Amino acid sequence: MNRPLQYVAKLEHVRDVTITGRANLDYWTDRLKSEDLVPIARDEHAQVLMIAAQGRFMNLDFREFSISVMARWQYQETTFDGAFLVQAFNSRRFFAWVERTVFEAPYDYADVTLNEEIPASISVAQSGRTQFRIKMKENVNKVAESSAEEVWSGPIFLPHRRADSQSHHQLNRYKWFYAEVRGVTSTYSFVDGFDEFHIQPEVFGELNSLVNSGFHPEQWKIRVDARHAKSKTYGREALPRICP
Repeated sequence: MNRPLQYVAKLEHVRDVTITGRANLDYWTDRLKSEDLVPIARDEHAQVLMIAAQGRFMNLDFREFSISVMARWQYQETTFDGAFLVQAFNSRRFFAWVERTVFEAPYDYADVTLNEEIPASISVAQSGRTQFRIKMKENVNKVAESSAEEVWSGPIFLPHRRADSQSHHQLNRYKWFYAEVRGVTSTYSFVDGFDEFHIQPEVFGELNSLVNSGFHPEQWKIRVDARHAKSKTYGREALPRICP
Protein backbone atom coordinates (compact mmCIF):
# COMPACT_ATOMS: atom_id res chain seq x y z
CA MET A 1 0.00 0.00 0.00
CA ASN A 2 1.34 3.44 -0.93
CA ARG A 3 2.12 5.72 1.97
CA PRO A 4 1.71 9.50 1.86
CA LEU A 5 4.76 11.72 1.82
CA GLN A 6 5.71 13.23 5.16
CA TYR A 7 6.74 16.84 4.66
CA VAL A 8 9.15 18.49 7.09
CA ALA A 9 8.98 21.99 5.59
CA LYS A 10 6.47 23.96 3.54
CA LEU A 11 7.62 27.52 3.00
CA GLU A 12 5.64 30.42 1.56
CA HIS A 13 6.87 33.72 0.09
CA VAL A 14 10.29 32.40 -0.85
CA ARG A 15 12.43 34.51 -3.16
CA ASP A 16 14.61 32.44 -5.46
CA VAL A 17 16.94 32.71 -8.41
CA THR A 18 17.50 29.55 -10.44
CA ILE A 19 20.23 28.91 -12.98
CA THR A 20 19.93 26.10 -15.51
CA GLY A 21 22.78 25.00 -17.70
CA ARG A 22 24.64 22.19 -19.39
CA ALA A 23 27.70 20.12 -18.54
CA ASN A 24 29.72 17.25 -19.94
CA LEU A 25 27.55 14.13 -20.16
CA ASP A 26 30.41 11.62 -19.93
CA TYR A 27 31.67 13.25 -16.72
CA TRP A 28 28.31 12.96 -14.99
CA THR A 29 27.60 9.50 -16.38
CA ASP A 30 30.80 8.25 -14.75
CA ARG A 31 30.21 10.25 -11.60
CA LEU A 32 26.68 8.93 -11.03
CA LYS A 33 27.43 5.25 -11.62
CA SER A 34 28.32 4.76 -7.97
CA GLU A 35 25.00 6.37 -7.04
CA ASP A 36 23.04 3.89 -9.22
CA LEU A 37 21.79 6.85 -11.28
CA VAL A 38 21.96 8.03 -14.88
CA PRO A 39 22.03 11.72 -15.86
CA ILE A 40 19.07 12.91 -17.91
CA ALA A 41 20.56 14.15 -21.17
CA ARG A 42 19.40 17.03 -23.34
CA ASP A 43 21.20 17.76 -26.62
CA GLU A 44 23.92 15.30 -25.56
CA HIS A 45 24.68 17.24 -22.37
CA ALA A 46 23.93 16.70 -18.70
CA GLN A 47 21.46 19.20 -17.22
CA VAL A 48 22.54 21.21 -14.17
CA LEU A 49 20.11 23.00 -11.86
CA MET A 50 21.25 25.57 -9.29
CA ILE A 51 18.83 27.31 -6.94
CA ALA A 52 19.52 30.20 -4.57
CA ALA A 53 16.64 30.91 -2.21
CA GLN A 54 15.81 33.23 0.66
CA GLY A 55 13.11 32.15 3.05
CA ARG A 56 12.03 31.91 6.67
CA PHE A 57 11.74 28.78 8.82
CA MET A 58 11.09 28.55 12.55
CA ASN A 59 10.94 32.38 12.56
CA LEU A 60 14.53 32.51 11.31
CA ASP A 61 15.57 34.01 7.99
CA PHE A 62 18.00 31.97 5.92
CA ARG A 63 19.54 31.79 2.47
CA GLU A 64 20.65 28.65 0.72
CA PHE A 65 22.23 27.55 -2.54
CA SER A 66 22.08 24.09 -4.09
CA ILE A 67 23.69 22.39 -7.09
CA SER A 68 21.91 19.43 -8.67
CA VAL A 69 22.17 17.32 -11.82
CA MET A 70 18.99 16.02 -13.39
CA ALA A 71 19.05 12.24 -13.01
CA ARG A 72 16.89 9.15 -13.14
CA TRP A 73 16.74 5.85 -11.28
CA GLN A 74 15.57 2.63 -12.90
CA TYR A 75 13.82 0.24 -10.53
CA GLN A 76 12.55 -2.94 -12.11
CA GLU A 77 10.31 -1.63 -14.93
CA THR A 78 9.71 1.80 -13.43
CA THR A 79 11.79 4.93 -14.08
CA PHE A 80 11.92 7.75 -11.55
CA ASP A 81 13.09 11.13 -12.85
CA GLY A 82 14.49 13.63 -10.38
CA ALA A 83 17.75 15.34 -9.49
CA PHE A 84 20.98 14.32 -7.77
CA LEU A 85 21.94 16.83 -5.08
CA VAL A 86 25.65 17.43 -5.56
CA GLN A 87 26.16 20.07 -2.88
CA ALA A 88 24.18 22.63 -0.92
CA PHE A 89 25.00 25.55 1.37
CA ASN A 90 22.99 27.34 4.04
CA SER A 91 23.66 30.74 5.58
CA ARG A 92 22.82 29.42 9.05
CA ARG A 93 25.29 27.01 10.61
CA PHE A 94 22.55 25.29 12.60
CA PHE A 95 20.37 24.67 9.56
CA ALA A 96 23.36 23.32 7.64
CA TRP A 97 24.14 21.00 10.56
CA VAL A 98 20.56 19.73 10.74
CA GLU A 99 20.46 19.07 6.99
CA ARG A 100 23.76 17.21 7.16
CA THR A 101 23.24 15.15 10.31
CA VAL A 102 19.46 14.64 10.52
CA PHE A 103 18.44 14.56 6.87
CA GLU A 104 21.75 13.19 5.51
CA ALA A 105 21.95 15.88 2.82
CA PRO A 106 25.32 17.29 1.62
CA TYR A 107 25.08 20.74 3.23
CA ASP A 108 27.82 23.11 4.38
CA TYR A 109 27.73 26.55 5.94
CA ALA A 110 28.46 29.48 3.61
CA ASP A 111 27.54 33.12 3.15
CA VAL A 112 24.93 33.00 0.37
CA THR A 113 23.60 36.17 -1.20
CA LEU A 114 21.04 36.61 -3.96
CA ASN A 115 19.18 39.39 -5.69
CA GLU A 116 15.98 38.50 -7.51
CA GLU A 117 15.59 41.99 -8.95
CA ILE A 118 17.08 42.82 -12.35
CA PRO A 119 20.07 42.65 -12.64
CA ALA A 120 19.80 39.37 -10.72
CA SER A 121 22.79 37.78 -9.02
CA ILE A 122 23.98 34.94 -6.80
CA SER A 123 27.19 34.65 -4.80
CA VAL A 124 28.57 32.06 -2.41
CA ALA A 125 31.44 32.82 -0.02
CA GLN A 126 33.24 30.91 2.70
CA SER A 127 35.82 32.25 5.13
CA GLY A 128 35.33 35.69 3.63
CA ARG A 129 36.29 34.61 0.12
CA THR A 130 33.79 34.59 -2.74
CA GLN A 131 34.03 31.24 -4.48
CA PHE A 132 31.06 31.38 -6.85
CA ARG A 133 29.42 34.37 -8.50
CA ILE A 134 26.93 34.79 -11.31
CA LYS A 135 25.37 38.12 -12.23
CA MET A 136 23.39 39.76 -14.99
CA LYS A 137 25.16 42.61 -16.73
CA GLU A 138 24.55 45.98 -15.12
CA ASN A 139 22.59 48.73 -16.86
CA VAL A 140 20.91 46.40 -19.34
CA ASN A 141 17.13 46.39 -19.64
CA LYS A 142 16.41 42.68 -19.78
CA VAL A 143 12.96 41.60 -20.87
CA ALA A 144 11.62 38.26 -19.69
CA GLU A 145 11.22 35.72 -22.47
CA SER A 146 8.32 34.18 -20.58
CA SER A 147 6.48 34.67 -17.30
CA ALA A 148 4.08 32.02 -16.09
CA GLU A 149 3.26 29.70 -13.20
CA GLU A 150 5.76 26.84 -13.16
CA VAL A 151 6.07 23.79 -10.94
CA TRP A 152 9.05 21.52 -10.51
CA SER A 153 8.71 18.49 -8.28
CA GLY A 154 10.41 15.15 -7.91
CA PRO A 155 12.77 13.01 -5.86
CA ILE A 156 16.10 14.52 -4.84
CA PHE A 157 18.68 11.74 -4.74
CA LEU A 158 21.37 12.14 -2.07
CA PRO A 159 25.01 11.02 -2.21
CA HIS A 160 25.43 7.69 -0.45
CA ARG A 161 27.55 7.51 2.65
CA ARG A 162 30.93 5.92 2.03
CA ALA A 163 30.74 4.15 5.36
CA ASP A 164 27.94 2.05 3.85
CA SER A 165 30.14 0.67 1.07
CA GLN A 166 29.88 -2.88 2.37
CA SER A 167 26.11 -2.82 1.83
CA HIS A 168 26.38 -2.07 -1.88
CA HIS A 169 23.34 -4.13 -2.83
CA GLN A 170 21.04 -2.68 -0.21
CA LEU A 171 18.72 -0.02 -1.57
CA ASN A 172 18.54 1.53 1.88
CA ARG A 173 22.13 2.68 1.33
CA TYR A 174 20.79 5.29 -1.10
CA LYS A 175 18.68 8.11 0.33
CA TRP A 176 16.31 10.68 -1.15
CA PHE A 177 13.69 13.27 -0.29
CA TYR A 178 10.87 14.77 -2.30
CA ALA A 179 10.94 18.47 -3.21
CA GLU A 180 8.58 20.90 -4.86
CA VAL A 181 9.14 24.45 -6.11
CA ARG A 182 6.26 26.46 -7.58
CA GLY A 183 5.45 30.04 -8.42
CA VAL A 184 5.25 32.61 -11.18
CA THR A 185 8.56 32.26 -13.00
CA SER A 186 10.22 34.85 -15.22
CA THR A 187 12.75 33.34 -17.61
CA TYR A 188 15.76 35.11 -19.15
CA SER A 189 18.60 33.82 -21.30
CA PHE A 190 22.15 33.88 -19.95
CA VAL A 191 24.04 36.07 -22.43
CA ASP A 192 27.66 35.04 -23.00
CA GLY A 193 30.04 37.97 -22.96
CA PHE A 194 27.60 40.15 -21.03
CA ASP A 195 26.36 38.22 -18.02
CA GLU A 196 29.08 37.33 -15.54
CA PHE A 197 29.94 33.84 -14.31
CA HIS A 198 32.98 33.13 -12.15
CA ILE A 199 34.30 30.28 -10.00
CA GLN A 200 37.55 30.69 -8.08
CA PRO A 201 40.39 28.47 -9.35
CA GLU A 202 40.67 26.81 -5.93
CA VAL A 203 37.07 26.21 -4.99
CA PHE A 204 35.75 24.37 -1.94
CA GLY A 205 33.60 21.28 -1.75
CA GLU A 206 31.73 20.03 -4.78
CA LEU A 207 31.92 23.33 -6.65
CA ASN A 208 34.92 21.63 -8.26
CA SER A 209 32.50 19.43 -10.17
CA LEU A 210 31.17 22.47 -12.02
CA VAL A 211 34.68 23.26 -13.23
CA ASN A 212 35.59 19.64 -14.01
CA SER A 213 32.40 19.02 -15.99
CA GLY A 214 32.65 22.24 -18.01
CA PHE A 215 29.43 23.74 -16.68
CA HIS A 216 27.93 26.47 -18.87
CA PRO A 217 24.93 28.55 -17.69
CA GLU A 218 22.03 28.93 -20.12
CA GLN A 219 18.99 30.42 -18.36
CA TRP A 220 17.91 32.51 -15.41
CA LYS A 221 14.59 31.67 -13.74
CA ILE A 222 13.38 34.17 -11.17
CA ARG A 223 10.54 33.83 -8.67
CA VAL A 224 9.74 36.68 -6.30
CA ASP A 225 7.01 34.85 -4.37
CA ALA A 226 7.49 31.09 -4.52
CA ARG A 227 6.45 28.10 -2.47
CA HIS A 228 9.05 25.51 -1.52
CA ALA A 229 8.40 22.16 0.13
CA LYS A 230 10.51 19.16 1.07
CA SER A 231 9.81 15.82 2.67
CA LYS A 232 11.68 13.82 5.24
CA THR A 233 14.57 11.67 4.03
CA TYR A 234 13.78 8.10 2.96
CA GLY A 235 15.74 5.05 1.90
CA ARG A 236 15.65 4.32 -1.83
CA GLU A 237 13.60 1.16 -1.25
CA ALA A 238 10.65 3.37 -0.23
CA LEU A 239 10.63 5.41 -3.44
CA PRO A 240 8.24 3.17 -5.45
CA ARG A 241 5.73 3.18 -2.57
CA ILE A 242 5.83 6.88 -1.69
CA CYS A 243 6.85 9.00 -4.67
CA PRO A 244 3.75 10.53 -6.36
